[in-house]
Amino acid sequence: MRPLRALLLVVFPLALGGCDPIETGLIDLTVVSLSAAGEAQPVTGAHCTLSEGGAEDPESVEVEALETDAEGRVRFTGAQVGVHTVRCRHEADGAPLAGMVEVEVPREAGRPGWVEAELSVAPLRAPMSVEASARPGAVRVTWTPPGELTVLGYRIRTLPEGEAFEVGPDQLALDITELKPGTRYTFAVAARTPFGLGPEAQTQEVRVPTVPGSPVIRSAVPREGGVWLEWEAPEDDGGSPIVAYHVVSKPESTPATVEASVTRFEVRGLTPGTPYQFTVIAENAVGLGAPSEPSEEITPGPGTDEPAPLPDEEG
Repeated sequence: MRPLRALLLVVFPLALGGCDPIETGLIDLTVVSLSAAGEAQPVTGAHCTLSEGGAEDPESVEVEALETDAEGRVRFTGAQVGVHTVRCRHEADGAPLAGMVEVEVPREAGRPGWVEAELSVAPLRAPMSVEASARPGAVRVTWTPPGELTVLGYRIRTLPEGEAFEVGPDQLALDITELKPGTRYTFAVAARTPFGLGPEAQTQEVRVPTVPGSPVIRSAVPREGGVWLEWEAPEDDGGSPIVAYHVVSKPESTPATVEASVTRFEVRGLTPGTPYQFTVIAENAVGLGAPSEPSEEITPGPGTDEPAPLPDEEG
């Protein structure tokens, strides 16, 4: 019996060693998309990556990348025991689809741990409520997140072919400066997700404000010691509302400033018998525009005490 007992002592440790858990595993994944009727359809050619760790793990490391077959299936063989994250993305007629799932590879004795999983892909959505508002020297772009999707950050592009900016996931507005006054711009915003960059949403076209155009003097009528002056607002306010007009006379006198709603003004304190010319300058938030063409020479003196009628009021 001693030889048999010795044999059992040798074999038993070997048997124990063969039952030790294996540290590697397999993940069989099926990627599907839901039809309008809610039916799961396999996705062929989806690009899928396997990462160690959970979806929120900042130290997650990609270990394998594969594409799904004709049945929407893919097998990862490089998984270790533990939690993993699979991310899949598919371009479908220019509309990217993406999805993510966490899977846990079990520790099993005698063979690699094995797990099955299904991952649904859905459209990657663009940020919502994307708007742009211009102010002197800058444009503010605002947006809201693209639904419930996990967002890692946002990219904002100046169109066409302008500078791109990257901001964090909690920032929902960006002031873009150093833009050319008077130039029209459009901006595109995309969310950066665990699946890559999503589709862009564009703002309306906005114009960076510049100084206003020139007013047009319609009439200048002399009166005792002054002149009644009337003008039209500039055709172009520069993209910013006019805040005031400045009336300048030549020979030099103190310029008069009037409110933006005023386009008819009596210039007083002029020297009778001296010919004058007048120009009008519009001002907005950016600054002063170019002066109007000068009026004809007008000599203050005897004249009407009432404003001259507008051309469309005559006759």
